[in-house]
Amino acid sequence: MDFSLSEEQQRLVETARKFTREKIIPVAQKLDEHGTFPKEICEQAWEIGIMNAEIPQEVGGLGLSTLDHVLMAEEINFGCAGIGTTMFGNNLAAMPLMLAGTEEQQKKWLGMLTEAPIFAAYACSEPDAGSDVAGPSGTRSSAASASCATGTRASPASWSRATRPASRWARKRTSWASAPATPRT
Repeated sequence: MDFSLSEEQQRLVETARKFTREKIIPVAQKLDEHGTFPKEICEQAWEIGIMNAEIPQEVGGLGLSTLDHVLMAEEINFGCAGIGTTMFGNNLAAMPLMLAGTEEQQKKWLGMLTEAPIFAAYACSEPDAGSDVAGPSGTRSSAASASCATGTRASPASWSRATRPASRWARKRTSWASAPATPRT
């Protein structure tokens, strides 16, 4: 089995490495010290196709593979993991739409990420969920035509101070979905 990078993958690595060397490393420490959101760096990354790389071509994205994305992320995160997390955070919000969104949803929401350098957000609203978004403690039940959810919900006011600056840049969108109740096994 050959694990060599393709010519295209090597170009992606070189592009991300050059961007990191020229745009991120010289300012990363200053941004950290001042707590400055790297908006301009993200806009420049968006312009050259580093952000939102996995978004399908059908909605205006590059349609690159997860491996391609990770190769670029490795180079960016070498320069600054905080900037890398900011640049590639859109993928966390986009992935559920890429996997399970309707064509209409993908065109609308993913299309926004390809039209302008904006930031998407993903939130887990259970205060004790941490990174285990698959293990919520709330429950759902259904009666005839109504659904009822129980549990504890967190609000942006209770989020840590560190997460607030980034939330200012993300478009404020909250979606609530209703689905038939299914028993947990």
